[in-house]
Amino acid sequence: MNVQVLRNGQPFEAAGNPLSQLIDRNTRASKQALASIAFVRSSGLDATPALRDPAEARKLSLYAGIDFGLTEAAALEDHIKLGAYVGIVRNEALGAPKTDGVYHPKVWLWKDGDQAEALVGSANISLRALEDQNTEVSVLLKGREDEDAFVCLQAYFDQLKRVSE
Repeated sequence: MNVQVLRNGQPFEAAGNPLSQLIDRNTRASKQALASIAFVRSSGLDATPALRDPAEARKLSLYAGIDFGLTEAAALEDHIKLGAYVGIVRNEALGAPKTDGVYHPKVWLWKDGDQAEALVGSANISLRALEDQNTEVSVLLKGREDEDAFVCLQAYFDQLKRVSE
């Protein structure tokens, strides 16, 4: 398995290409895309053309949080109209105690045949996160779909499918 630490979509020691380009490229190159994101904004979808492309959106399952009140309903509605599966996930649905805690992940999983890539980091789907206005750090994993990390991430997404609204 190949592992890279990225800052704003580039190897940590480099700078330049925003995360939106990595997400766009991987979504277009994959047969299946899964995302678990704390909040989703229209600006982030706009910054990533594949997420606005109906042919690409149909292969995306997007699990979004609404706990912060920062996810835009219009962004989710637009994505549903494009053919994406959109699930709303609440923190308690994953077994967390009812507190002020929030659903706060930022995880992407792309699959194509027996190959997979995953991006785990700090970026939500927003313009500030995806176009280098914030400093975002992520780990990009590349390898075979049957490697432990990808099997565990798929199990996580399977759980999200069961508990999402």
